[in-house]
Amino acid sequence: GLTPPPQPSAPAQSPPASSSGKWFRDPGVSRSLFAPTGFTLEHGERLLKVEAIYVAFELGIADHLSVELGTVYPGWLVGAINGEAGVKWGTDLNEQWHVAVSALAGGFPWSFTLGSGAMGLGTVTYGSRDANVTCSAGAVMMGLASSKASPVGEAALYYRLTQNLALETEHWFSYLRGPDPSFLMIHAGGVRLMFESVAIHAGAMSISTMATSAPGATLSVWPWVGLTWLTTS
Repeated sequence: GLTPPPQPSAPAQSPPASSSGKWFRDPGVSRSLFAPTGFTLEHGERLLKVEAIYVAFELGIADHLSVELGTVYPGWLVGAINGEAGVKWGTDLNEQWHVAVSALAGGFPWSFTLGSGAMGLGTVTYGSRDANVTCSAGAVMMGLASSKASPVGEAALYYRLTQNLALETEHWFSYLRGPDPSFLMIHAGGVRLMFESVAIHAGAMSISTMATSAPGATLSVWPWVGLTWLTTS
């Protein structure tokens, strides 16, 4: 008898458009708690960020390039106008290595510790969008008219447990120049609850300073609550 011709096989289906091929993209993947990661917004994406007492709006003006406007909103409640502006550029070197550079500058006239300032960072992230480590290094200027910059470094870890839940930590280190130099350390960690366009952060943050002229250190611990909301045009 005649052998029937072979039937054409169905074309292979592409995995869902997500960071791991099985989960949706974390809407806050371009940030740790406060610090940037090597991941960036795409053109037309808009990100609203609320972290503790800071709120900012970030816009992807091109693939890999975004601008930001932010403020410490409790200052407005007492009539103290304040704000900052920033820019970030980044790219993917390959599937595992992601790099970015960013800069922020702002004025906070209601604060006695930082009336104005600027910070620049170079950032490297290693890993996928679901499990990665990020390291940043740069400088911060305490006062826009200051001629001396203090070195600053940051490290962050992120691990996604399920489609909707991730663990994250963020750690800052800086040597603050001035009449009484000191070391500043900020440690924060918690969980991130994610949905397709919204992520909620909850955890704790500790701030410790140690003056170089005196032994001992001061330590304060604060709750940390934040939200990121990603929309596209």
